Amino acid sequence: MGCAASWSLSRHLVTPLFALLTLAVQILVPYHRYVWYLKWLTFSLLAYAAVLFTVHVPWGEVVLRTFWPSFNLDADAATMIVAVFGTTISPYLFFWQASEEVEDMRAMPGASPLLNDRAAAPSELRRIA
Repeated sequence: MGCAASWSLSRHLVTPLFALLTLAVQILVPYHRYVWYLKWLTFSLLAYAAVLFTVHVPWGEVVLRTFWPSFNLDADAATMIVAVFGTTISPYLFFWQASEEVEDMRAMPGASPLLNDRAAAPSELRRIA
């Protein structure tokens, strides 16, 4: 018996605790420091690419199911659809981007909104793109 199996936490307990922890961090940590951590944490997304090198992928099946998918409309499929749309079109991302732009503008002395400084619009739009 390995020591990794000696204890476990209930997901029903850990989920609200994690939600409260992240909420507390968002409220208590200054935005300029919080956004720095979030930018570095995006490197964890490289784990998705690393999985390709650590697991066996049946590429023939992948190609076949890319062009001839099998789909059963059940609870698992509905969960996957909600997960995909929830993570790619999250309203939080839109609010976060807008908040970050406002915070960056406030941090720059003499900065004004693009409505008041139309000459800065082309360079800002290139930067955002």
